[in-house]
Amino acid sequence: MATVQSPILLTILLGVVGAALGSWLNFPVAPLVGSALLVTIVTLLGVKTAASDQLRNISFTVLGCSLGSGITPDTLALVGRWPLSLLALALTIVVMMYVSSWVLTRYFGQSFSTALLSSSPGALSSTIALA
Repeated sequence: MATVQSPILLTILLGVVGAALGSWLNFPVAPLVGSALLVTIVTLLGVKTAASDQLRNISFTVLGCSLGSGITPDTLALVGRWPLSLLALALTIVVMMYVSSWVLTRYFGQSFSTALLSSSPGALSSTIALA
């Protein structure tokens, strides 16, 4: 049986397999969740995985475009019907970031700025850096 020599190739292969498994298991956002879960599990088991900066930037760009393409004029027209949901979401995000930052600074010795950026949802710090 052939082995994959490059950690980057292995990571891509795991991502593809994870995306397929996620789709097969009907995960929400299957390609993203399935690939992230499988790569994370394999990495935690001690297998060396990696991604180049260029590959990461291309992936974030493709994901951003695909997520952005889901916003249509109809979606924006419906936003007015969700004021309480959007308010609850915004408050939950702020509380989650605060609590996560507090835990990371108090128990893991991280600086406040590192803890805050690490607690931001959806790779916000990476997205801001790429922008």
